[in-house]
Amino acid sequence: MAGMNELIARLQGLAAGDVFQRIGGHVANACHASAIAGFVSQRDPYGNAWARRKREGDGHPILRDTGELVGSLTARYVPGSATVVMRIAGYGKFHQAGTRVMPARKMFPEQERGLGLWAQPIQSAATDAVREMLR
Repeated sequence: MAGMNELIARLQGLAAGDVFQRIGGHVANACHASAIAGFVSQRDPYGNAWARRKREGDGHPILRDTGELVGSLTARYVPGSATVVMRIAGYGKFHQAGTRVMPARKMFPEQERGLGLWAQPIQSAATDAVREMLR
């Protein structure tokens, strides 16, 4: 019976407000890792390769001439959502959406298209967080 009481106590712990903080933190970390993975693979969240540069051969990966853009990514959980923020969003937003003269190189999923490749890491992160709380 002691094992059952322990399980009940753990399940009651899931009802506490801490569960959202724990899951949200894990999900935020998974989103950050997914964004970094996009820079490394030079692909959007749906697996499509970013448009090539107009001038090739300078030795820098796409969107990483200085590393400032990828280095400005931070993630955190705020009540109700996990967010990935690009601190230098001034020009990052133009890469996400594209312009008349610059093709889009999406770094983040679009709401209307879903999470794409980010879905599995987010699901795993949420599941791992709950499993940790039940241990």
